[in-house]
Amino acid sequence: MASQLHLGALLILATSQLSAQTTSAPAQTLVGQGWGVDHVGVGVRDLAQTQHDYEQLGFKVSKGGHFPGGLSNCSVSLQNNSYLELLSLSGGAPAAHSDASEVAEFVTKHEGAMFLGINVSSAKAAADYLKAHNFDARAQTPAAS
Repeated sequence: MASQLHLGALLILATSQLSAQTTSAPAQTLVGQGWGVDHVGVGVRDLAQTQHDYEQLGFKVSKGGHFPGGLSNCSVSLQNNSYLELLSLSGGAPAAHSDASEVAEFVTKHEGAMFLGINVSSAKAAADYLKAHNFDARAQTPAAS
């Protein structure tokens, strides 16, 4: 059973010391040389309405895209190159065990933050550390630029 992600707790962990540090080496944070919070994935039921709502609040919102399985997204730009990724279904039933099915399951119950993407020096070290602290963490390969 995966632990629920509590964003406040993860933000604290992101600035805490790694447990595997040695006394002779300088302290290494979970983030390492990364910048920390990259983006927050937010599941929504109506992407067009949510995009409009953020624009009415003065945020710059990208047009986004459509992905296999019926998943659509757009992003709300924040400071320091971080952003909110708004995610919604744009079609029929999503493929089982896909990103679209995870969003579909989430938004049937509620809308809001689903995951936190962080930029770290070592995805493996960060994922290992978070797993050791009961977070559902997945080390991912760096995004293409």
